[in-house]
Amino acid sequence: MIVLTGASGFLGAHILQNLLASGYKVRAIIRANSDLSFAKRVVEKYGNAADWNKIDWFEADILDYFSLERAFEGATTVIHAAAMVSFWEKDRAQMYKVNVDGTANVVNACLYCKVKELVYISSIAALGRSELDEPISEKTPWKNSPDNSWYALSKNAGEREVWRGTEEGLPAIILNPGVIIGYAEWNKSSGKIFSQIKKGIPYYTSGANGFVDVKDVCKALIALLQSEVRNERFVLVSETVPFKKMIEVIASELKVKAPQKEISPLLLKIAVKLSGIWAKISGKEPILSSELAKTSQKQSQYLNTKIQETIHFKFTPVEDSLRRTAQEFEAEF
Repeated sequence: MIVLTGASGFLGAHILQNLLASGYKVRAIIRANSDLSFAKRVVEKYGNAADWNKIDWFEADILDYFSLERAFEGATTVIHAAAMVSFWEKDRAQMYKVNVDGTANVVNACLYCKVKELVYISSIAALGRSELDEPISEKTPWKNSPDNSWYALSKNAGEREVWRGTEEGLPAIILNPGVIIGYAEWNKSSGKIFSQIKKGIPYYTSGANGFVDVKDVCKALIALLQSEVRNERFVLVSETVPFKKMIEVIASELKVKAPQKEISPLLLKIAVKLSGIWAKISGKEPILSSELAKTSQKQSQYLNTKIQETIHFKFTPVEDSLRRTAQEFEAEF
C-alpha cells in the first residue's frame, strides 16, 4: 500500500490519479476540512471515475507526528508531496515548519513503521547554484546565499531530513521538479500563470527557468518506484525556457496580446513596493514580492541527463505542455 501526503494539492492530485490508474492501493492523507474537489476532478478527468471510491482517505497532519504513525501503519511506500509554497515574508516561519518539521515527522514515522521506501517531492529551488553559469544538476553544491528564497531554504532543509533518514536505514528517492505545468486550480500554484496572462500582462521579465509537465513528474515517479533505484535524487526539468517565450506561447494559445516590453529593474522595484503596500492594507499576500522579483530575473539552466540515462526517460517539450494546459484553461473559462 502507498500512503500519499498532499493528495488534495496540485501535484498530489495528479500523483493520486496516476497511482490509481497504475493499479496501486492508495491511502491519501488529508487534514480536517480539506477541499477534495480538485483531486476529484483530476481523477475523473484523466482516469476512471470509479477509482475515486477506491481511495482510503485518512485524516492526519504532517505536523502531528502521532497521526502519521497511525496513517503509515501497513504502508510499504510513502510519497511525501505535501508542502507549503509562499514568497510572502509573513508566511516564512509557518512554511519552514511545514516543509522541515513536517518532513522530519514523515521520515521518523516511516522509520518507526518500517516503511520500505520514501519518495520526497522537493524542488529545483533546493538545488545548489552555479557560480560559472553552468547548468545546475544533482551534483551542484548548495551554498548559503542572500539569493536563496525562504522556500528554497525550507526545501533544502527538508531534503537533509530525508538524507538523515537514509542514514538510519530508510531507502528514499528525492525528485526535484522545475516549475510544473499542467491542469490546475487556476487561482493557485502555476495555474495562476494562465489566469494572469489571460487578464493581460504589460511587461515580461528577463529571466528563464526550468519547466516540466505534471504528467512527466508522475510518470517519472512511478517508473522510479518500479525500478531498483534508491537513495538518489533526480532533476525533473524538460527544458529551460525564458519567461518571455513562455508568456508568448500561452498568450498565443489564449488569443491575447503578449507583452512587448521588458520591465526595467527600477520599475520592478516600484512594483514590489506598491505590492507590499497593498498587502499591508488588504492583509492579503502580495502579488509581487522581492523574492519573486529576484527569481523572475534569474537565468537558471538545469541539466536533466541523470533521469534520462537512469531509466531512459523522455520529457514532453515545454511548448507542448504550455499549449495543452492553455487549452484546458480555455475549456473552463
